[in-house]
Amino acid sequence: SEELEKYGVLPYGDSGSYFQDFKMIVTGIRGESNVEFIKGDGSEAFQHGESVYYSSRSLPSNKFKNIEYDLVFAGYGVFSEDDNYNSYENIDVANKVVLVINGTPMADGEEVLNNETVKKYKNSSTAKAELAKNNGAVGLIILSDQQIMRYWDYYKRFSKIKSYKLKDEFNFEEIENNIPVLFLNEETSISLLENEIQDYNSLIENNLPNPKSFLLKNKLKFNYE
Repeated sequence: SEELEKYGVLPYGDSGSYFQDFKMIVTGIRGESNVEFIKGDGSEAFQHGESVYYSSRSLPSNKFKNIEYDLVFAGYGVFSEDDNYNSYENIDVANKVVLVINGTPMADGEEVLNNETVKKYKNSSTAKAELAKNNGAVGLIILSDQQIMRYWDYYKRFSKIKSYKLKDEFNFEEIENNIPVLFLNEETSISLLENEIQDYNSLIENNLPNPKSFLLKNKLKFNYE
């Protein structure tokens, strides 16, 4: 401000000063957040930013945290009317957390669905979360695959970064409706599917274009701040 005054620049800031105050909204998932797998009489917690991470692209509403939920496996969690493909067909996911495989279905190394659908869902957890929410789900979990594990260190670091927005640009209503989106690494994926109808390795190795859905015995609780 001293330099501006020295060169005769008039102050047009707040209260006749050279400065203007504005309000920022800082958002992010705190490092102490975790997810809790509930198995029978016991439970196991996994810390955000280590073996799991919450997506920072769509911050979840507080109304979904600290509640025990049932889990439903729903294949790839995608929909294409043109290809007559619907991961949610004949599945009740209302008030449940949906567990899906990353990416889009393939057969013999080729994409099963049309290009527009692949573009929409291939690398977008946001599109999968929106579809899950529209079907009544209260959360989305994405199982690890080679692509996720290849960049895991980067993803988990990115998940801890805070976001800064001007208060006037911040959409509070949007966050109120966001469901939590959680990514698991390979170790945590194996743990969650232990002793279920299908385990993690069989789901990934079989690589079926339209895997069957099933209700998990294990339950889950999102613990985030």
